[in-house]
Amino acid sequence: MQRRSLLATAALLPVGAAQAGLMDWFNSVQVGQVLPPHALRYEPPTPADTRWQGKLVLIDFWATWCGPCKTAMPHLNALHARYRDRGLLVVGVTREPPEVVRPFRQQVAMDYAVACEGQPSLSDQLKVRALPYSLMTNDQGRVLWRGQPMAITPALVEAFLPEPAAAPAG
Repeated sequence: MQRRSLLATAALLPVGAAQAGLMDWFNSVQVGQVLPPHALRYEPPTPADTRWQGKLVLIDFWATWCGPCKTAMPHLNALHARYRDRGLLVVGVTREPPEVVRPFRQQVAMDYAVACEGQPSLSDQLKVRALPYSLMTNDQGRVLWRGQPMAITPALVEAFLPEPAAAPAG
């Protein structure tokens, strides 16, 4: 009976809220938690600067076989283009090996950094089980936001962007 109540409640919520809540339940990432140690192998072509220091990092967990992941890629490209010079680093993270990712990227535009997971795996440690799923973290790896990539609005990005360094008084 509890399962029916959960499904009935989800049916009454707006579709976006229900989907985000369900994805958060599956993935169990919590705002405020710090990312565990992990190994990412960036795939070429990679943006010149993938250092996290001083940046807002948008991590998008995706897979080549995931239709909603592909739908979100133009949105992530647009966010990357609009905010990269203001301190946003977008990183698409996949469990798939480079030999699967490289031909996919020749067919689908991903203008942001793409990384294949090594060991320890970030998605395994965070228990990311449903895709697509995105996190925004500060440069120390503290999760500031989590949810669906299509829910990331310009206002949301701007709320978390690092403040520009003040010019020295002169």
